[in-house]
Order: sequence, then C-alpha cells, then structure tokens
Amino acid sequence: MANTSELDSNLCFLCSIALRVSLSGPVAGLSFFNNKSGTFSVCEVSDNDQFSEIESLLVRNKPNMLVYSIHSDQLGFKRFKNIIEMQNSTTEEIRSKVCTMDSIVDALSPLLRRSHRSYKKELESDIIRESLYNLINYFRLNQSSENNSKCEIKFLLVDGYMRMDSACIHSLKIFPVKGESSRASTSLYGLLNKTRTAIGSRKLESWLRQPLTDLEIISKRQDIVEFFSENDILRQKIYGIYLRKVCDLDKISSKFRRVTSINFEGIKALKQSYRNSESLLLKCSLEDVVKVYDSISQSTLMFKDITESISEMDTTETLSKKIIDSIYSLILFPLEEILSKFKGYIQLVECTVDLDEANNGNYFVVSHFTPELEALSKEKERIKKNIESHRKEIEDFLYEERGQVNFDSNREAVRVLNEGTDNLLCFRVTRKDIEFFQDKRFKKVRINKNDYIFRTQELCKLSEEQDEAISRYNKAQTLVLTKTISVASTYWSLIEKLSNILGTIDVLLSFTLTSLCAPKRFVRPKMTDGNCNNKEPHKCGCRLICKNLRHPLVEAQGNLGTTFVANNVDMHRHGNLLTVITGPNMGGKSTYIRQIAICTLLSQIGCFVPAEEAQLPIMHQLMCRIGASDAQLLGISTFFAEMIEAAAILRSATPQTLVIVDELGRGTSTYDGFGLAWSIASCLVKEKQSYTLFATHFHELSILEFAMENVTNLKVTATTKKRALEKNENLLTFFYKVEKGSADESLGVDVAELSGLPEVTIKRARQKASELEDIERIYMDTSATREKRIRTLTDISSKLDLGLRKILDSFIISSTPMEFKENVSGLWENLRDLSKGTAGICSA
Repeated sequence: MANTSELDSNLCFLCSIALRVSLSGPVAGLSFFNNKSGTFSVCEVSDNDQFSEIESLLVRNKPNMLVYSIHSDQLGFKRFKNIIEMQNSTTEEIRSKVCTMDSIVDALSPLLRRSHRSYKKELESDIIRESLYNLINYFRLNQSSENNSKCEIKFLLVDGYMRMDSACIHSLKIFPVKGESSRASTSLYGLLNKTRTAIGSRKLESWLRQPLTDLEIISKRQDIVEFFSENDILRQKIYGIYLRKVCDLDKISSKFRRVTSINFEGIKALKQSYRNSESLLLKCSLEDVVKVYDSISQSTLMFKDITESISEMDTTETLSKKIIDSIYSLILFPLEEILSKFKGYIQLVECTVDLDEANNGNYFVVSHFTPELEALSKEKERIKKNIESHRKEIEDFLYEERGQVNFDSNREAVRVLNEGTDNLLCFRVTRKDIEFFQDKRFKKVRINKNDYIFRTQELCKLSEEQDEAISRYNKAQTLVLTKTISVASTYWSLIEKLSNILGTIDVLLSFTLTSLCAPKRFVRPKMTDGNCNNKEPHKCGCRLICKNLRHPLVEAQGNLGTTFVANNVDMHRHGNLLTVITGPNMGGKSTYIRQIAICTLLSQIGCFVPAEEAQLPIMHQLMCRIGASDAQLLGISTFFAEMIEAAAILRSATPQTLVIVDELGRGTSTYDGFGLAWSIASCLVKEKQSYTLFATHFHELSILEFAMENVTNLKVTATTKKRALEKNENLLTFFYKVEKGSADESLGVDVAELSGLPEVTIKRARQKASELEDIERIYMDTSATREKRIRTLTDISSKLDLGLRKILDSFIISSTPMEFKENVSGLWENLRDLSKGTAGICSA
C-alpha cells in the first residue's frame, strides 16, 4: 500500500481500474483522484477486446500511479495488461474484492464534504464502487487529514473528447520525449507552448490530451483566437503585463486546501508558542496570500481591458456578434462571477498586509494591529534609517577619495545588498573603486567581474540588529498571520476556478502567438459536423479539404533559406475515403500523412492550422500505425507489434475516425506483407468507412483504386539526373510535391547512395535490381487485360479478407506468440499463395 502523505507533491493524480468480463465484452470501472483539488472522478466503460476506450482514458488523464484488479485472468486480458505496462505510470495489480455499499460508505464518509447520500447516482454501479474502494484503500486516502471532509465525487466525461491511443501520442510527436525542452518546437506541445504562466502550460497539456468533439466549444475557442489575432494592443498588454504577474494558482490552491484541514481551534495555543504555528506556516505563507491578491488584481484589469476593447471594436462594427458572444461565454461571464466573490479576500489582504513592504519583497502584517507590533515596526524603521545614514557616510568617503562632488543625490555610488553565506548586509561599489577600500575597517566579501563587495563592522552590527527586529516582529505577528492565512485558505476552491479561466486565456493567447509567429501565418479552419450531403457533394460537410497544408514541426525546424513544400488535401465520402500514397524513400510520404493528422488535432483543440484554407470535419477518433519496435521482455517481435496495432485499429475504427498507416506489413515477407496491407486497407474503406491515409512501398496497392470505390492514388515526386561530370553516378532530387497517380519505383538504391554506402555495394545493388526486373518482364502475362486483372484481384481480395479475419481471431485467443504461430500456420500458407497470385497479377 502507498500513503499519500509520503508521495511526492508532483504525484498528484491517482487511478484505480476494476475489470471484469460480461456477455457483451469487457466492463471496467475507473476511478481517478486529484490530490490537489480533492476530486474523485468515476466512470463505467463497456469496452472492446482491444480495450481502446480504457487506453484513451489513460492517455487523456495521465495518472501518475495506477492500481488495477481483474476478476478473471482470461487470455483476452493480456492485451489489457500490455496497455497498462505501456503507460508512463507506476502500476500494480491487486486482488479483486467484492465491495458492498456499506464498505464504500465507511471508506468515503471521512473524506466527503457532503453526505454520501448526495452521491447516490455516482455510487450506483458496483464496479465503480469496487474501483473507488481499491483507490481509497491502496493509497490510504482516508488516513490523511488533508483530505478530511474536503472531497467531491463527479462523473468523468467519456464522451465529448476525441479518442487517441498511446501510438498516436508517440507517432505525431505531440509531447517532448525525455531530454527535450518543453519549449522546443521539436514537439507539438513545445511549438504551442508560448504560455506565460505555469497554469497555462498545464492547461495546454490537458487540451492536447483531450481534443474536443463539441463543434460549438471548438468554434468559441477559435473565435477568441481570431479576436486576439486582430487586437495587437490588447494582446500585448495581457501577455506582456497582466499574465506576467499571475502566479501558480494551482500550487497555492493546493496549499490552501491543505491548510483548511488543520484544526484551527488551537489558535490560542499559537499565541503562547511560536513553534506550534510552524506546521501551518510551512504549508502556506503570507507571500502566497499576497501572490493570489496580485493575480486577482491583474485579472480585474484584464477583465476591464477586454470589455473596453470589445466596446471599441463593436462601435466600429469590426467584431461579429458571434465572436462577442464567445468571449463573454468562455471568459468574461465566468471571470466576472469569480471576481465578485473575491471582495472579502481583497478586503482581508488590504487590511492585514503591508502592501508597500510586499512590493519590495518583504511580507509583514501591518503594524497598527497591536501596540507591540507598532513598537517593533518603529524599531525596524529606526534601524533602516541608520543603515541608510551609514551608506551615505561611505558614499561621501568615496567621492572625497575620488576628488569629486556628488551632484546627483539620486544616483547611488554605494549600494546595500543582502549577500554572503551568512545573509548579512554588504556594500557594493564598482571594481574600479577597489583601491579606495583597502583600509582595515573595510572587510572584503567577494570580488566580481564588475563589482567589489565589502562590509564594515558597523554595517554588520546594524544587519544583525535588523535581523533580530524582523525575527521579533514575525513572532509578534504570528497570531494575526495565522488568522489571515486560515481565512484566506477558505478561498481555495474559488482560486481553482480563477486558475481555470486564466489558464484558458493564456492557452488561447499562446495559440494566437503560434499562428502569428509561424513562417507563414496559420488560418482559421471551417469546422463541420461531418454529415454527408449527397445533393451537393462539393459543399458537403464530410469533405476534409486543406489548401497548401504544411507540417508545423518540420516547417519550424527549416533551415534558413529553405521553404517547406506545401500540399493539398481533399478527402470525402464521394470518392476518396482511402488515399494510397506511394513514392521513394525520404520523399515525404510520412510527413504528408502526419501533417493531416496534426492539422485535425490542432483544429479540435481550438487552434488555427498551417494552411492557406481548410475545411475539417469533426473526428471522434485519431488512430496511427507508424513505425514499429519490438518488446523483447514481453515476447513481442516488430511484426507482432504491428499486428497488435492493426488489430486495435480494425476493432475500434468508425466512420468518424481518421486513420494514418505508414509502411504496414514491412516486418514480414513481401507477399505476406502485401496481402495483409491489401486486406486491412480494404476493410477500412469498405466496412469501417474511415478516413484513411495509407503510405506504402507496395506500389501494387495502387490497383485498389480500380478494385473498389472511394480510393484515390497519390504519389510523392522525385527524379534522378546524370551528373554532368561524373557520368556513372545518379543525382537524386526530391520535389516533396504530392500529385495524383501512383509511383512505379522506390528509388531505394539511390537513397542508399546518399547515405554513403560503398560504391561497390551500390553497383552490385543496381545490377541485382536490374536482373530481377528483367525476370519479372519475362514472366509477365501480356495477354491479360486490365479488366480481367481487376476481376481476379477483387476475388482474391475477398479471400484475403476472410483469411485475415481468421488470423485476427486467432490472435485474440492466443496467449503467446508461439501459440499464435501454431494456430495460424495453415492459414499463413493459404494467405501466402493468395498474396503471390495477387503480386503476379499486379506486376502484369
């Protein structure tokens, strides 16, 4: 078991999963606990055999620690365990226990802010109760006083967000890998992370993990990005002035929530003993109280400026009513409501805190509260004046030694600093004046490149007196300070809400800056619901259209003087659901399919997209099969990993899914790989009807365009030219332009030549490739017509599809790779024969 009091402060998101099987498939109860806000989020999920919904929820919420229980260790749950292991979380399996209503009530009662009867709906499901009970027991949440009577339970929203799996997060470079900067444009998060605050950075990560499917909210976000794009002065003020002074409200809210768990009936004891207050003051300080006050002040100014800006633009009729409504709905109305509830907090701070001292970085309670504080405040002021008097004395000595007269009293030639390992005050002068301070009464502290730091005996004495006065003042203000912090901490839930609003503003401003600062400005996409209109196909909501689309990460990495080659996209249900992209290695196939997926993701978090014009239907799911690696410890080969991902896609894909597939089938023989690629592509376009982009070196797949509807061929262009001086070498030139049609060669040998392979190796490779091409021409069936090939291929396609389905079914029931091979050995032979026949016909 784990104790939350022992957990690192960053490990604040915990998860528990209870899993069982039913007649209709796996059923899971998921419970999450946010240790900062004290919120339990629960849901019940009916999933498929690939556990796509659970994986999507884990990717979206990113728990730091996870426990799970399985009612029956069936073979199908091996896939579930693999998904759990792939998460970057500390995971552990625990025994499954039946949880009664009485058990969960006993566990929850000390934690809940309201009676458990208020959460009857959330606790109806027995599998939710089990996961919640495991979460509380394993992490000992009810043994921590910080959570007592502070927690709420809410349903976790499963719908409303676009589903993404772990493969998608990795393939599209959405988040930086270990060692990369969170601000570097090598990841989508880094590219977009121009946020000004810590709360904005967290909000950006949350939005990237949870792209929306609600067209209305997406449109409102884009309205605000458009508003900020057109208002330079307001954007600069909010970003450069107001947000710069907003603190990390999430962390302070978490501190305040912990403070409220302390029993404040012992305040009288705090007056008698300063040490007794340390437990409270270590959790929270007066500085935190003032930082929240400053953030509220900046929010008030921000609200005022946005309102005035809308009024000015509205009078000139440059702002549409729709954009105004979006700004009020997402920002102004919530901000106004929250700020109105902070009036008591503002009065508390202004009455108890010395704000003048706070501006100088010193946080004290105002001195007029008690006669003792007032006397100590006068003592501090006396010492401060003595320090200033001594500084002027040293400054006069310096000017006398220089033989100068100080005409500018505002310019300090000698400054007082708080430096040194003992935290005593020091004097600082420029290094050129070091010769005047070699007397014994000047004690050297340090010599910097441009400064000379020293002390005098009198300054050391005054510094010690000042420290003593401040210490006595702090002890005297303990009771007032504790009361102030205890009252301020009751605002923790409002601070959370304010943090959410300011984080939203920060992220939307970051989207604006990303769009404006790109090498070419991003544009606002037209978002549609994806519904089909057969009467007007050219204006249909199912069309995914991008004019001159660019890959934002590749474009951001472009060297000086280079320009990213943009390409058009046009996918729809009237003839192009599946796009097969062929072409040479390094020609840009992978970049092309990735940029379409990234464009979809950007649009559904509310950002503009890197294109000249775009129309995008709402996607409910984004699935990727790009690259592959083995997992030796799990006994999974590269090809087996490919098949696992392909199986997950086929099980989960819907008409509202965007699927991008790169080089499927390359982990096995050419014939087997081609057969699988053909059948999987056919299934995606015919049965699943998903938007699919298929990049491949199986050029024979281009025949799919003639074998079935809704398939289009595209190719990336390149050419080889003879060098003028070196006649025996080829010069490979990539154009990176995507055109209609299919490529007839991969130019792999030419690309290998660029990598620096020995000349002899390259020459042999060309000879062998030429021999194989000659053999292929000899056995070509020249009498076969295209129509005959298409009919034959269609028949083989259906047989391949049936064979693939049997293989996938065998995969589900197999517990090990060896068992899987034994089950499908006969099927592989039949599939190989069909693949050979297909390849022979395609090459004819």
